[in-house]
Amino acid sequence: MQTLLMGNIEFCVIGIFPKTQVHMQLKGRNKMCYRKFFKQVICVLALFFCSCAHNSKYAGNSVIQSVDSTYHIGMLKGTIWEAVDLTGREKRTEIYKDSMMTAICQSPRISHTDTTNYYYYLSDVIPSTFDFSRVGKDTYGRYLVLCHHGYTSSRQIIWLSLSELYLKRTGSDDTIRFKRRTY
Repeated sequence: MQTLLMGNIEFCVIGIFPKTQVHMQLKGRNKMCYRKFFKQVICVLALFFCSCAHNSKYAGNSVIQSVDSTYHIGMLKGTIWEAVDLTGREKRTEIYKDSMMTAICQSPRISHTDTTNYYYYLSDVIPSTFDFSRVGKDTYGRYLVLCHHGYTSSRQIIWLSLSELYLKRTGSDDTIRFKRRTY
């Protein structure tokens, strides 16, 4: 195996793991110890990548492609979700109660907080009008249907677990919003 020497650290040519002087001493004195360590690292990495490949059909691929799953309204009732905004422009918290969802948007640039209440329910199809008879009822579906002052909007639930929620706004764009459960 060829190596490159840079100061106190010796690097493998393949560039995966840096070997410090301690590893060089182990390599010189006891090659079996170093080989055993290297095999353990390879096994751990293999298990990690296999785990990632297995979980990608539930998390990674579901962000790119919709999972044809239906979700129960009980997974949202009584929960609080915080939107993950990578730009840092605003902090959005959504509180799901029995029949209302309260969205709290805080903008750090202008020190302003906006609170909006939405009626909501889950549906298997995107409705043309909001069905108030389904609000607060035991519903299932792939779409989160919202109503605020007579305006109806819907979000496709891409993924919903105990800690993560991925929503895609239907109609306008293909942006997927990630929310992290805080309660």
